[in-house]
Amino acid sequence: MRASIPTPSLLVAPSPPRLRSLYAAAAPTSRHHARGGGRPRTRLRVAAPPSAPGEAAEQQAEPSTSAPESGEKFSWRDHWYPVSLVEDLDPSRPTPFQLLNRDLVIWKDPKSGEWVALDDRCPHRLAPLSEGRIDETGCLQCSYHGWSFDGSGAWTRIPQAMPEGPEARAMRSPKACATKFPTLVSQGLLFVWPDENGWEKATATKPPMLPKEFDDPAFSTVTIQRDLYYGYDTLMENVSDPSHIEFAHHKVTGRRDRARPLTFKMESSGAWGYSGANSE
Repeated sequence: MRASIPTPSLLVAPSPPRLRSLYAAAAPTSRHHARGGGRPRTRLRVAAPPSAPGEAAEQQAEPSTSAPESGEKFSWRDHWYPVSLVEDLDPSRPTPFQLLNRDLVIWKDPKSGEWVALDDRCPHRLAPLSEGRIDETGCLQCSYHGWSFDGSGAWTRIPQAMPEGPEARAMRSPKACATKFPTLVSQGLLFVWPDENGWEKATATKPPMLPKEFDDPAFSTVTIQRDLYYGYDTLMENVSDPSHIEFAHHKVTGRRDRARPLTFKMESSGAWGYSGANSE
């Protein structure tokens, strides 16, 4: 079996009915694709997330961190994050989601067929748009005062506003629009780019991909969702620590009498984390 440990972009997914945050009880969803064969060497690629809630809060305030050796910077917002299996989303209603401590609302625009991610705050009184509905015109309607927004985030109707005069001019202000984030669908997953100003970079960046066999009709695939009630940083620390297997998983996937030194060759490292392989 080949073990592949993904970057942060592969570790966020839904935990209905309220989708959880990256750091608070993250519920990774994954598609597992297994095949028979020998035992090739294991490759690791991990990122270094904050190790405590206080550090996570500091990361939110300043999303870029520097690697002291190289001067590289890692920005948490400049990546595609899979937020849900598309098959798990209800196209008839908005879905709340929290990504990098920011509340989003995900909904499907029936006019374009596009999955849309907006800031989960109505620009009027900051009410959660996720508590609204898809109205008869195919727009997302706020449940508080009935403001409606299309798939671009632009308002389409403010019931209380006069069609002419100062109110009509105010409606044309960008401040009356909801904030939209880049999205795309790949291999059955909905990805969100959590930077409303990062459209150009998002367009030029490919999302993390599952193994090529996933799209090969000669292989069968199974979709699995598993809710893990702990933070992303705890999960990454666990899966990137092979030395605990023989003891913590004794008689399950390991055996204490098989514990031995592990030879690991570092291949590259940077602000994003590191990659390498064992010698077996």
